Amino acid sequence: MTQRITSEAEGLAENRELRARLAEAQQTLEAIRSGGVDALVVSVDGQERIFTLKGADQAYQNLIEAMQQGALIVNKGGVILYANRSFASMLKAPLEKVIGSALSIWIAPEGQPVLTSLLSLKVGARQESELLLTDTKGRLVPVLLSVGKTVPNGESDHLWMVLTDLTEITARKKKEVAALAQKLTDDAQLDIDRKLAAAALKSANYMRSLIEASLDPLVTISAEGKITDVNNASIEITGRAREQLIGTDFSDYFTEPDKAHRGYQQVFQNGFVRDYPLTIRHNDGHLTEVLYNASLYRDEQEQVQGVFAAARDVSEIRKAELAISRLSSIVEFSDDAVIGLDPNDIITSWNHGAELIFGYGAVEMLGTSLLRVIPAELHAQELEIASMIRRGAPVRHFESEHLIMGGRRIAVSVTASPIKDRDGHVVGSSRVTRDITERKKAQIEILRLNAALEDRVKERTAELEASNHELESFSYSVSHDLRSPLRAIDGFSRIIEEDYAPKLDEEGRRVIAVIRGEAKRMGRLIDDLLAFSRLGRQKVEPTTIDMGTMARQVFDELIAQEAQRTIHLKLHSIPAAFGTEAMIRQLWTNLIGNAVKFTGKCKSAQIEIGVKSGEAGEQVYFIKDNGAGFDMRYADKLFGVFQRLHSSEEFPGTGVGLALVQRIIHRHGGRVWGEGEVEKGATFYFTIPDQRKETSKLTHSVTRPSHDTSPNQTS
Repeated sequence: MTQRITSEAEGLAENRELRARLAEAQQTLEAIRSGGVDALVVSVDGQERIFTLKGADQAYQNLIEAMQQGALIVNKGGVILYANRSFASMLKAPLEKVIGSALSIWIAPEGQPVLTSLLSLKVGARQESELLLTDTKGRLVPVLLSVGKTVPNGESDHLWMVLTDLTEITARKKKEVAALAQKLTDDAQLDIDRKLAAAALKSANYMRSLIEASLDPLVTISAEGKITDVNNASIEITGRAREQLIGTDFSDYFTEPDKAHRGYQQVFQNGFVRDYPLTIRHNDGHLTEVLYNASLYRDEQEQVQGVFAAARDVSEIRKAELAISRLSSIVEFSDDAVIGLDPNDIITSWNHGAELIFGYGAVEMLGTSLLRVIPAELHAQELEIASMIRRGAPVRHFESEHLIMGGRRIAVSVTASPIKDRDGHVVGSSRVTRDITERKKAQIEILRLNAALEDRVKERTAELEASNHELESFSYSVSHDLRSPLRAIDGFSRIIEEDYAPKLDEEGRRVIAVIRGEAKRMGRLIDDLLAFSRLGRQKVEPTTIDMGTMARQVFDELIAQEAQRTIHLKLHSIPAAFGTEAMIRQLWTNLIGNAVKFTGKCKSAQIEIGVKSGEAGEQVYFIKDNGAGFDMRYADKLFGVFQRLHSSEEFPGTGVGLALVQRIIHRHGGRVWGEGEVEKGATFYFTIPDQRKETSKLTHSVTRPSHDTSPNQTS
């Protein structure tokens, strides 16, 4: 009985121990599922063995450790669960101090809102932001932050982050990656192996996400030079799919394959290569300049397996450097003084043009105040300009005075512009100063010459007024003194003709008729000369003129004196003009009168008046006849005073009519010209520009077209 009771007690104790072990096993499995353990210690055959969960993702971890960028895994509370050494290097902090710390302690105060926003990022989302880190020495480190969010299990979520240090984009160095490989040494329980593999896969996915988040092309290369893996950045920069790249020679994608091989060999010789310049050729032919950084990776037996390589696209940096170089050359070789200033007007740059203008060298001026070259009485003015610059307002072409070496003053034109940082804060200014001393002297000389010219104009105006007065006196003399003898000649000739005609023979009567005719012609010539003289002094008083109606009236007046002739007028619809009515009537009288006169020998005289479009849409009036015409070789004599292309016996006239026409047109700012052919008629053209700001177009006040007006009746 005692033995049975003892056995039952032992059985209960054994049962409790088994339950405890089962509970412990369940806790262990749950920890494995949740990723809460990094390794297991298992007793197998009386020996303890350690099973680690990181072996499967070791290659990805090596890649992350080789990255020039910082890499992080942060939980939803903002605690750093994982960080690579590049991130620790950014902070100048030991890695063990970083892991497990709150990310917020490494972010500058102005970046805290960004962190709060990132911690609330939705699952599967990605975001890029710029913010400032604070290292252990209190230095601000600007970074470009790429963030993504994944869910490893149903209970927690994590952020993965890639940080690019923006202060040393081209000079960043990678720490040598220690490629440590470990294998599971035991084929433990199948269930634990599956859990370990699942956990390793999740961890590998984390690592892969970090690699794919890199903006730099990352690639692993075998010892034989074949590509074994690439990230998305490599696919984008080459324009080829992952399956097209893997297994091919890595040097095939560079413009200089031999140079790429030499860099690859340096990795095996030295264990690494830093900032090795190469150019990648995209599938579409365009080129990208890169700097390669690479190092060896080894297996757990320290045998070299290949090379980890990371490229940095520097094409935009090269373009920026070239642009800066060109701008620097322009600034340096400018004849103007180009001066850089900090917010307190302390000189930070001084180009060659400044040395030429002011006489001071750059070494002497750098670090000194700009007020050194400003006259004392203009300091307040300069301070006002500096105040405007600090408010972000530029100052353009401000004229002032500056001092050069020796204390001499020069006149200058200053353009000042604020220099701003990426946040829009004014951090300094640039001044472009041009020496305008000679220009000022020239302006003063021009003013002096203008004043002298005005005095001369006044003198010449007075002389001209005196000449005009003399001309008016001369005109009076011509109209009075010359007319009296002509009237006497004509009068006495008429007396002889009337009273002594019976006593004169035929020749005497002919001579008396010639004397009277020439006296009358002399009178008409004097009248035309007086009209020509008065026209130059007549005031232009433009008004709107119905050109068609005026032409018709003038034609009717002229043909009334030619009742024995048949003259046809074809008057087109012509627009109104803007001119002085008396002058324009004289113009029509002379032009239509010439057409009537020079068609005198035609059996059926034809006169056409109209308008056509000229240069730049101007209105060109014309009058055309089928009369005697003229030889175009003498067209330049048409508008000269007393210039006649026909004799007085053939066609009477004084040779002043067309000269009057030209003067009238010139007084109105227009042009006049003629075209003709002997015995085939002539055409005269003229323009009268509307000098008003707004042209008045009279679309209704025009003469209705008459295709062929009735000829005057022959008496």
